[in-house]
Amino acid sequence: MKEQLRVANPPPKPLMIWDGECHFCRRWIERWREITAGEVEYAPYQEIADRFPEIPREQFQRSVVYIDKSGQVFVAAEAVYRSLRCRSSKKWLWWNYQHIPGFAAVSELGYNFIARHRGFASAITQLLWGKDVAFCLSAIICRWHTARLDTKQSGFCRHSAGLIRATVSSIFFAVAAFCSRSC
Repeated sequence: MKEQLRVANPPPKPLMIWDGECHFCRRWIERWREITAGEVEYAPYQEIADRFPEIPREQFQRSVVYIDKSGQVFVAAEAVYRSLRCRSSKKWLWWNYQHIPGFAAVSELGYNFIARHRGFASAITQLLWGKDVAFCLSAIICRWHTARLDTKQSGFCRHSAGLIRATVSSIFFAVAAFCSRSC
């Protein structure tokens, strides 16, 4: 079992620290600000790393870092899933990470792979979500489909497309966002 890193000066709100020089990271942070709706603060490590000398600068360069209100530090996919717990609609991701065998390992492997291939991840993001990760093609398709089908089918479409989009975006972000190489 790894020793849990803590900071001496915990933030008043949970804090997600990310690579402010990464365009790919910046896109996803904007999405996450919407999702966490003010429950989590966000700051680029270039502006805030000195406030947390317990965390090596190399860690900030490798992955996202999440610090909870008690001062506990989490990194990479675990940090992402922990930050999502503030939204009831996203708690299932953290539950999966904690309870489903292999989910955490696959999430961390995926995160680390994408972290080493940030340019590829950026291209995939552009392909799947366009310039704005908060809006994607599946939303357009679902709106079109919803306008043409009866209530029962359109409800299914909204639920299915939303679930698929949320799952793909959450997993992709968890394994991809905030990595160490330039975009």
